[in-house]
Amino acid sequence: MTQPSLAGRPLIAQIFATPLNFGSIRVAGLDYQASYRITTVIGQFQASLSVDQTYRFREVIIPGTPEVDAVSKAQDSGIWSPRWKGTLALGWKRGALSANVGGRYVSKYQDFDSTREIGNFWFVDASTRFALGDSLIPSNSWFRHSYVEVGAVNLFNRLPEFSNASPGFDPAQADLRGRFLYGQVGVRL
Repeated sequence: MTQPSLAGRPLIAQIFATPLNFGSIRVAGLDYQASYRITTVIGQFQASLSVDQTYRFREVIIPGTPEVDAVSKAQDSGIWSPRWKGTLALGWKRGALSANVGGRYVSKYQDFDSTREIGNFWFVDASTRFALGDSLIPSNSWFRHSYVEVGAVNLFNRLPEFSNASPGFDPAQADLRGRFLYGQVGVRL
């Protein structure tokens, strides 16, 4: 509905905002987690496993279209899931020094707009941290929780598989950067 115009432009007099139910997504799966911690003379070790299993992922994005099974079948909409994803990690800590290594897994899945399968890969990340303030100046409240950390994402430089996704790889499952080394200094206030 518009009112008379000013300088030839109509004025907006009212806006109707009505929520609509547009399509549906039905997802079912299980999350598994386990961890174990042990203290030894050389430090504390913690192993952990976290796994997601998606056994149902059905979507209707446009009302009136057929339901799509999107478990391990990449969709151009970006709404889908691999059947299995997981992380396996091992951490170590002794005093102010700690180190972690973890593996991220993605199971096989059908590539975008194809019957070809990709996936079934691991990425390995690692880091080490020194609690600088807790070790050297624990009485100073400003620096008590300061730290220095160095690490690597995708330590073994595993490049993503070719995919029919727009940039030539699946950005939801992999990173084009390859190995990424970092260092950071931080203070927790």
